[in-house]
Amino acid sequence: MAAMGIGAVCAVVVLPRLRRHLSADRMVNGAVLCLAGSMALVAMAGSKWLAVPALVAAGSSWIVAANTLTVAAQLSLPDWVRARGMAIFQMALMGGGTFGAAAWGQMASWADLKSAIFGAAAFGVLACAATHRYTIGRPSDDDVNALRGGELPQPTIALAPGSGPVLVMVEYLIDPARNEEFITTMEESRRAWLRHGVLNWELFRDISNPNRYFEYFVDETWAEYLRRMDRVAASYATLRERKTALHTGNGAPPITRCIAQPVRRPMPRAAQM
Repeated sequence: MAAMGIGAVCAVVVLPRLRRHLSADRMVNGAVLCLAGSMALVAMAGSKWLAVPALVAAGSSWIVAANTLTVAAQLSLPDWVRARGMAIFQMALMGGGTFGAAAWGQMASWADLKSAIFGAAAFGVLACAATHRYTIGRPSDDDVNALRGGELPQPTIALAPGSGPVLVMVEYLIDPARNEEFITTMEESRRAWLRHGVLNWELFRDISNPNRYFEYFVDETWAEYLRRMDRVAASYATLRERKTALHTGNGAPPITRCIAQPVRRPMPRAAQM
């Protein structure tokens, strides 16, 4: 533990220099591979003079990978969801460590300690190979920054923050020649709204007027709808302009907002008695 701690402290000193010369992906992959090699070296070490330097390297690798992933997560999450996102990230990080400790401990009890360490090292190499196509680079500001999703509605009925669900329908009139372009744009709109947290999204077509479409999505509560309208990613602005440009009606596409109305059914007389 002392050797790994020394390695972690040394890594913190050189991290700023590493960031200037290496991308986040290379730092994480290199750290994981170095950690795997250090683990294998510890398993084969016949003396402390070989095991201690390997553990120092393991501590350095561990802090480089953990720190790089944490910073990438903080930079990738929008302001309005950063706290919840980091909570999930920390849960995954700590949960993965706990699960791994239990799994490789069980492996050591089935076989032996050396086999478990070799297995963990091999798993690290396989993890790098399996995730090489993914990137942890920082997203653009348009994907992180938020803008107002539109003018906030002014309801004419009293609504509590917990009222809901909320149904929102947007009506479009589309030129038949641009129908395929509209469908492709709606596929992007579906992914965008689901990323923003709506419960459901669908696109409907009027059977009596094939040029008329309804985009609808559902939010859980009135407060959630207002919160989402105030935190739409800036990248959605371009998509919204494209959808509006496809609308052939006068002005912007009409928007209808509905709130769920509870229905109280009278109890049967037998139940009342």
